[in-house]
Amino acid sequence: MRILLLVTLQHPWNDGWYYKAGFEQNGHTTVMVDAARKTGLFERVYEAIRDSRPHLLLHTKDELPAAAFHELRKRVRVVQWYPDPVIPDWLPQYVRSCDIFFTVARDWLRSSQG
Repeated sequence: MRILLLVTLQHPWNDGWYYKAGFEQNGHTTVMVDAARKTGLFERVYEAIRDSRPHLLLHTKDELPAAAFHELRKRVRVVQWYPDPVIPDWLPQYVRSCDIFFTVARDWLRSSQG
């Protein structure tokens, strides 16, 4: 599988490096776009999708506006892996802007639906 990772790459301890290593150890090809470089980020992601033709784009937080992920879903499956147990107010709009959503926040989805 080809996976596009939209992750922060500023430091060697950033999670994106570990995601890449784990996916590659399991036989997947990864392409990374550094979310810390905000200038032209949407264009760089779009270009990476065009050039690498990934099976999915994985992001973790609010690297782009939720509307941008809605747009990117026209080109690639969007997966959000939200790694924190505390749910901020901005997160629900991102859940709606992805195809698959993972979180460690126990029972959050069930309780947020009423």
